[in-house]
Amino acid sequence: RARNIMRRLRPCLAGALTLIGTACCSMIVLLVASAAEADEPAFGGRRGIGGIKTFAFPLSLDDKMGTFNGNPYRPGWSEEMLSGRLLELRQAGFDFIRLNIDPGPLLAADPTGLDRLISEIDFALTSTLAAGLKVVLDIHPSDGHPAWGAEKITSGTSQPVFQRYLGIVRRAARLVDGFDPRLAALELFNEPPSPCQWPGNLSWPEQLKILHREARRLAPRHTLIVAGACYAKIDGLLLLDGASFDANTMFTVHYYEPHIFTHQGYWASSDKYLQYIAPLPYPALPGMGTATLARVKSALSRATDLTAGERSLEWSKARRKLEDYFAEPSGIQAVEARFAEINAWASRHGVAPARIVVGEFGVMKDIYDKTGARPADRMAWLADVRATAEKFGFAWSAWALTNTMGIVTRDLDGPLDPDVLSALGLVTPKPSPR
Repeated sequence: RARNIMRRLRPCLAGALTLIGTACCSMIVLLVASAAEADEPAFGGRRGIGGIKTFAFPLSLDDKMGTFNGNPYRPGWSEEMLSGRLLELRQAGFDFIRLNIDPGPLLAADPTGLDRLISEIDFALTSTLAAGLKVVLDIHPSDGHPAWGAEKITSGTSQPVFQRYLGIVRRAARLVDGFDPRLAALELFNEPPSPCQWPGNLSWPEQLKILHREARRLAPRHTLIVAGACYAKIDGLLLLDGASFDANTMFTVHYYEPHIFTHQGYWASSDKYLQYIAPLPYPALPGMGTATLARVKSALSRATDLTAGERSLEWSKARRKLEDYFAEPSGIQAVEARFAEINAWASRHGVAPARIVVGEFGVMKDIYDKTGARPADRMAWLADVRATAEKFGFAWSAWALTNTMGIVTRDLDGPLDPDVLSALGLVTPKPSPR
């Protein structure tokens, strides 16, 4: 009798097991799909541009005291993003703007003034999205006014300036939370200062966790973007525990290597020799070193803005840097080796390539009567960095739209440079009326 019962039940059991198996397979597919989705940040931007003057260079009254003009964010957004500029950027192939906000005026403002400034940022964000471009809202501390600079902010979490900065992060998170998480993201701190490790102070990773926790509480659906210390360099990223952040967090690095090449011609710097070394070749070939050293030594010896002692000191620094530049690996292989370090870190910490963004990269150009890199060398470097980022599956944001590394042919009113766009793998749009 038992055998007869089992014989009758066998087809039913087989059908039941088939249904269970199908359900299990479906569940596995759903779990795999969910895991794959979890590796992708909510924010969908892949090709960006930063260096937007309106909010990045506020008008100050007294830098040491940290006071600002009553209308610090000038020229206004509508004046800088001249008629058609946003359309040009989208047609060229950019899909997001990294909107750089110097928080100094926000930190210094009273409640009424803060509300007004936040509304200006809201307008810029809203109009950019309306033009079909996504936005990374980048809180971008500047050491130009040390009372509100990066070092002051990170001097300790119990310090009033850190607490005020935390309040700005909260306001920014609330602002971003009002937009589609696929279209808007929040970058918590542009370039945490050097050194990469902070002896005698609460480490940057610990301070970052506080900022991240508060931003996540107020913007639970939105991608948050974080950086390591020492100015968001790769070495700083490697000190972060990527696994300690949720899957909707992206990690940014700023790539300006070799610094002597990317910053040649830069004059607002303690390293004054940078003004006298351009133009440097890229890639650097060992046979070029001797002639370049002789040229730079001669240029420094004739520098009328330096004393004899300064000329000697700057030549000593320049010689060491140039010897290293021509001795070390150069070209796309060097870029790939550095980006492979990022990739290895991401793999160790379970971070998908889509969660990495090369948030800044650029080279000084000829502007403001200063000599930067030769156009061909500049384009070669930009192309190598962009192509390598894409090879590894990283998003990128070039620096900058305007100013010393700008991708326009002049400055605010210049058209987009076709050669730069080509180096970035983009196209030249039809000029829009201004």
